[in-house]
Parts: sequence; structure tokens; C-alpha cells
Amino acid sequence: DELETKKGCERCPRNTYKSEATDDRCLQCPLNKESESGAKHCKCKKGFRSEPPTDVNEMIDNQCYKPASAPKITIDMVTTTSVKFRIDLPNDKSELSKLEYEISICAGQSDNSYDCKLKDHVLRYQNLPRNGKEETGLKPETDYEIKVKARNIVTRVDDDFNMSILSFLSFVAHSSVLIYSLV
Repeated sequence: DELETKKGCERCPRNTYKSEATDDRCLQCPLNKESESGAKHCKCKKGFRSEPPTDVNEMIDNQCYKPASAPKITIDMVTTTSVKFRIDLPNDKSELSKLEYEISICAGQSDNSYDCKLKDHVLRYQNLPRNGKEETGLKPETDYEIKVKARNIVTRVDDDFNMSILSFLSFVAHSSVLIYSLV
């Protein structure tokens, strides 16, 4: 992908590019992209990916984002019949592009399996309640799990959450003692 130098032209330095060998100035690589010297275009930095392109030009022009990280779930309150929890946004703002969550509440069964009920299928991070979500109607003295899957523009392959990052938090609906564990 390197451009041959014309007489009077110099190769573009690292982290800059030109699509053609001209006397024009080299362009700086966009945010989260980098290049070697003499490059025709910039590529995503390590740990970043671009949205799947629809054509060759879009592949070069696409922005680079970090894939969605594991959601951080915090339980604020548990009673015998309810739980209030929140999902903290990632620290790295490059993960926020089209960040979506799928939330399930799973009740423990006598055979040690969990019966999961999908609560929010595609919940955009902008729509997360700032003061948390509350799930009511829990059975007292029952083991539960909150499962949260996260995806964003680069972890999204289709409209399914199969390629998502999963976090879950276990707790017991109990009246006086809060027992929970992050897995």
C-alpha cells in the first residue's frame, strides 16, 4: 500500500496518508487510525475495528471504534420481591457508537438451571434510566441472575445478540441480607 515517490515528492510520514502520489500535503490519520510511512490510507489501531463496509471506499473512510466491553452491573437494592440495578457506561467513549443492551432476569430452578425472561431486547445506552432499572414480582428466597449482553457498531454482525459481550450478576431475593456475586 505504499506510494512510489515522484521526483520532488516525499513519502508521507507515519500516521499520515495520501491516496495518490501528488504534490499535495499528506493528510493526518483520523481518530483511532494509524499508518506506516508512505501509506495510501490509514488502518484501525490495535484494539479498534471499523463498522463492516458496504463498498471499498467506505472501508477506507469508516471510523474505528472499540468493540463493546463487558457491561458493569451494580445492584443498588434487593428486597424479597424486587431488585434495583444499574448498568454503568464504559469509560472509553469510543465504545458508545450504537451501544445497545439486552437484559434478562433469570430465576433459579430446583434442577440448578435458570429460567430466563427477556426484559429489554434492544435497549440503547441513551435510554438507560439514569437512576437504574427496577424489576419487581420476584419470588422470595429465590436465586436470580441478571444477564446483560452488550453490542455496538463493531460487535454487531446482524440483529442478533449472538456476537455480544455478556455479563451476569447473581443475587438472592431476601428480606434482610443482600447476597450477590459478580461472575
